[in-house]
Amino acid sequence: MSRVLFKICAWQNSAKPWIYLIFVCALLIIIAHYFFQEYLFMAPCEQCVYIRLAFFVIFFGAILGTICGGNLLLKFCAYGVCFVGALYGIARSIHLYKVHSAILEKLPFGVHGCSFKPNFPLNLPLDEWFASFFKPTGDCGLDAPIVPLGTSLDSIQSFFVDLYSNGWYLIPGAKFGTMAECMILAFGVILAVLFVMMSAQIYAMFSKKI
Repeated sequence: MSRVLFKICAWQNSAKPWIYLIFVCALLIIIAHYFFQEYLFMAPCEQCVYIRLAFFVIFFGAILGTICGGNLLLKFCAYGVCFVGALYGIARSIHLYKVHSAILEKLPFGVHGCSFKPNFPLNLPLDEWFASFFKPTGDCGLDAPIVPLGTSLDSIQSFFVDLYSNGWYLIPGAKFGTMAECMILAFGVILAVLFVMMSAQIYAMFSKKI
C-alpha cells in the first residue's frame, strides 16, 4: 500500500496529472460554449454558467499545480483552488438536478431555478466582463436547442439539433444521463482523484519525517 502511495505521490509531483486536468477542463468549456451554445443554440442557464465557472476555477488551480514545482505551499494552494472549484461545481450541479427533477415531475413550486442576473462568488460581474461565457440566456431544465428564426442550418447542425431536440442527454436517443447528472459525476471524479493525489502527498511527507 505504501509503495502505491509513494508512486502516486511521485506522479502528482510531476506536471502530467495537472496537464491532464487542464486539458479536461478546457475541453469541456470549449465544447459547452462553442459547440452546444454557439453552434447548436443551446442557451446556458444560471446554473450552467456557475458550472462553467467551476471548471474555470479548476482549470486555473491546475495551472498553479503545473508550475509549482517542488514548492509545497503553492502545491497545496493548487489543491485548495481545485477543491473549491469541484465542490462548487457539485453544489450547482445538484441544484440543477433538483430543478430538472421538479420540471419532469411537473412540481416546480418551491424550487428556485434560474435568474437572468447571476450572483457569482465575491459579487464578481463575470456576466458583464465575459458575457459570452457567463451571461445566462436560458431557463434551467429547458436545455434543448432554440434556433433563431431565419437561421439556415447546415446538415451537421440539423442532425445535432434534431438529436438534442428533447434536451441534453449523454445518450440522447435513450434519454440517458442529463447534463446535471453528468456534471455531478465529472466533478465527483475530479474530486476523488484530487483527494487521492493530495493524500499521497501528505502520506509521503509524514513518512519522511518518521
